[in-house]
Amino acid sequence: MKTLNIVIIVASIVAVTCVAVAMYPLNGDRDEGGMSFVVDEDDVDICRSETSERAAMGSYDKRIDLFMKKALSDDDRDGDGVSTLENCLSALRDACPSGPDFPSFVLSYLRENVTYVSDEELYSSFDWAAYPIETLYLKKGDCEDLVILFIALMERGGYDCGMALFHDHAVALVAVGCDTSAALDGFSPLSVEIEGQTYFTFETTVDCPPGYTFEEYSSADILSLRIAPA
Repeated sequence: MKTLNIVIIVASIVAVTCVAVAMYPLNGDRDEGGMSFVVDEDDVDICRSETSERAAMGSYDKRIDLFMKKALSDDDRDGDGVSTLENCLSALRDACPSGPDFPSFVLSYLRENVTYVSDEELYSSFDWAAYPIETLYLKKGDCEDLVILFIALMERGGYDCGMALFHDHAVALVAVGCDTSAALDGFSPLSVEIEGQTYFTFETTVDCPPGYTFEEYSSADILSLRIAPA
C-alpha cells in the first residue's frame, strides 16, 4: 500500500481499515493552496492491475461500447465508500456553480491538468481503454482517455452526455447550450440531435470553445455514437 501525502484510518464496528489516499490539486500547483480532492490509490491500483477488456479492437461500435463501459463503471473498486470521481466532482462544484457553465469549467480543468500522451507511449497498446480514475491519477492520456474521464464526471454530475468516434478521434457530447456563432480558424461547430435533444461536442485535447471541433471532423462521418443511459 502506498501513499503520497496522507493516510486516513477508517474505523468500522468490526475492523480498522487503512485506505491509501492522496490530496490532488486542481490547479496543478501544490504551493498556492488551491482546490484539491482525495484520490483513493487502492482503487487506482485495482484498476491498473486489470488486464481484461482493455485493448479497444474490432468495430467502432465495439470500441465505443468498451469506452462507455469504463466511463460509467463504479470507481469505488475496493468497496470502502471512497469515490475519487465524486471527490473530484465535489471539489469542482465548490469552485464553480452547477448549470450550463459547469461542463466548460470541468473541460478547462482537464485541459490544464491532464497531459496528452498516446496509448502506445503510456500503455504500450493501441486504443487502451483506461478507467477514468487512472487518467485522473496519472494526469496523462489520449483523446479517448480524456473523453472517458470527462463523460464519467458529467454523467455523475447529472448531465446528459455521450461520446462520438471518428476514424482517428473521439469527442465528448453534452446536452447543454453552446454559443457557436463565432467563426474560428481551424474549427467548426458540431452538434447532433438525439431524441429531441441537441448534444454539442466538447474537445478535450485542444483549446477551443465547447460546441466546436476540428474542421476536418465537422464534415466527417461519425462512425459510432453512444449516449449514457438516463
